[in-house]
Amino acid sequence: MRLSFVWIAAAMLALLSATPGLARDVLSLTSDMPVKHPADAAAILEDPDAVLTPADILDGDLDADFALVDGTAVGPTRSAVWVRLEAVNATKAPIDWVINLPNAQVDEADIYHVIDGAVVAVFTLGDKRPETNKVLTSDGNAAPLVTPPDATSIVYIRLYNRIGDVIDPYFEVSSPQAFVAKQQVIWLLFGLFIGGTGILFLYNTILFLRIRSSLYFWYIAYLGTVIAAVVAATGIGTRFLWSTDSSLPEATPPFLTSLALALVVQFSRAFLDTRRRAPHFDKFLRLAIAYFAIPPVAYLAGDGALALQLIAAGGLILTPLPVYGAWLWWRGHREARFFTVAWGAWFTGSTLAFGRVLGVLPSIDLTVRFFWVGVLMEAVLFAFALAERIRTLQTEKAAAERRERESLERMTAELEARVAERTEELSQKHGALTETIAQKDRLLSIVAHDLIGPFSIILGMTEVLKERAARMDPTKVAAFSADVHESAKALHKLLDNLLTWARMQRGELTFEPTEIDLSHRARQTIDLFRPIAAQKDVRIVYDGPTELPCRVDPNLVDTVLRNLVSNAIKFSHPDGTVTVDGAPRDDGGVLITVTDTGLGMTDDVQTSLFRLGAGASASGTVGETGTGIGLRLCYELLRDQGGGISVRSAPDEGAAFSVTFPPR
Repeated sequence: MRLSFVWIAAAMLALLSATPGLARDVLSLTSDMPVKHPADAAAILEDPDAVLTPADILDGDLDADFALVDGTAVGPTRSAVWVRLEAVNATKAPIDWVINLPNAQVDEADIYHVIDGAVVAVFTLGDKRPETNKVLTSDGNAAPLVTPPDATSIVYIRLYNRIGDVIDPYFEVSSPQAFVAKQQVIWLLFGLFIGGTGILFLYNTILFLRIRSSLYFWYIAYLGTVIAAVVAATGIGTRFLWSTDSSLPEATPPFLTSLALALVVQFSRAFLDTRRRAPHFDKFLRLAIAYFAIPPVAYLAGDGALALQLIAAGGLILTPLPVYGAWLWWRGHREARFFTVAWGAWFTGSTLAFGRVLGVLPSIDLTVRFFWVGVLMEAVLFAFALAERIRTLQTEKAAAERRERESLERMTAELEARVAERTEELSQKHGALTETIAQKDRLLSIVAHDLIGPFSIILGMTEVLKERAARMDPTKVAAFSADVHESAKALHKLLDNLLTWARMQRGELTFEPTEIDLSHRARQTIDLFRPIAAQKDVRIVYDGPTELPCRVDPNLVDTVLRNLVSNAIKFSHPDGTVTVDGAPRDDGGVLITVTDTGLGMTDDVQTSLFRLGAGASASGTVGETGTGIGLRLCYELLRDQGGGISVRSAPDEGAAFSVTFPPR
């Protein structure tokens, strides 16, 4: 609000000063005069076509056309600007004093010192003038003046940019001692700025070379461009790097400023990861980068004033960046806090600087020189933001590595467990395969042995019959024939079991369950084996219900019952009994039990009874032989159809084989 009143007052003074004959303040000179801007004693005259010559001005005929300055810059313009200052020495001694124009970016800055109508000193300064014309070391253009006792000095200053640029009539007056003291402070600040940003540049360049992060690349590119732009804009470049007759003094600032703005936008894109987090905002930022190629084009076209206006407008385009950074900060992204504060410092300095050069804010020491402080603060804060970002990335990387390590350890443990499980499974399968091979080897040995016996009987008996049948008693022939028949039946049973088992191993055995009466099948099996049992004086009976309905494959039932009944007769003593009984189960299945009163068996024999070849060579009560494949066949047939087989036995107490058929 206070600044608004100042501007209104300044505008009213400007209007009043435009009235011819209006009295102006006069600068009172003192030998210890501090550095100040005598706005009340200064007046300004704009020369739109830059046609006024010193002769037109210095004779004083146009003094009435000068208007009081309003404390602001003229802004980007192609006009020449004349400034008039009247200073009086009311003392009895000459006074040395200095007039200084801090704005270094002006092509022509001519200072004319007039006393009593005579020009006593002329200084032709500016970027386009030889550096040797400068008699004082200054951050801009300065000239030493001397006003005699009881005399009045009229100072005329002509400011002009050849292709158009900012004209700022701001100037300072002071005693030589105050001028030197302030210049020392200013150059110290410049040195701190260049040194501080240079150290930041070197430090972050080393970090970039170590970690090869594109984020650091964009930062050091931006920082290096900013340093170069400051060197160009403050007159350091003109003084130390290039000559005044080149185009670099006026061309470098717009080019470097546009490049710096484009690079800081690119750095912000990378820092905030807008391409992933905010794709639409990222498109806007890419357009902003493209926009900053326009000001240099305007400058190359010969319109430096337009180039500066475009750069200033570009600064406003960047306003969403700190807003988005603040939003991320509010959302918990800690690395965005320094970024947001850095942009706040940049906008503060930029607002003061661009507000001054565009004539919106008054030209005071703060607006003239604070911009570079804001830039330095921004560079430092960006470095802090980068450090925070790196710490965040390192923390995230450490957490990710920890998760990966834990995941790897978990996967390794799971893999080791699976390998151990698989190894155990393979070991078991290997053991089972080894056992199966051993059983088959034993089976083949037993089968070969058991085949030799019947075949030997058949061959021997048939050989005798072949040679002696005609001379033998018919009774003996009948006995020999009976022996051959029994041997053939044993071979048939053995081969039938072997073929059935082999088909089952190859998966060729099919089952066709159907509704049958198990009691009827049991009685049929008993009737089939009754003659064989009678030969050993073994009684065989059925002791079960008259009906046992079950849904099962008939061939499976016949194979199981025949093997069990045959074994029961084989291991029964003469005058023994084989009992077949059955009963329905609670789950809907059927239980068939074949019990004998024969030899019985030990627990060890029972344990290995259903393994292929185990105990296969056991002989019956009257020397009957067998392979043991029948029980294994029963076990596998019942297992594959959802049934089961078990045995209860003790030595010399017989055995009871129980068979369960699955529910209907």
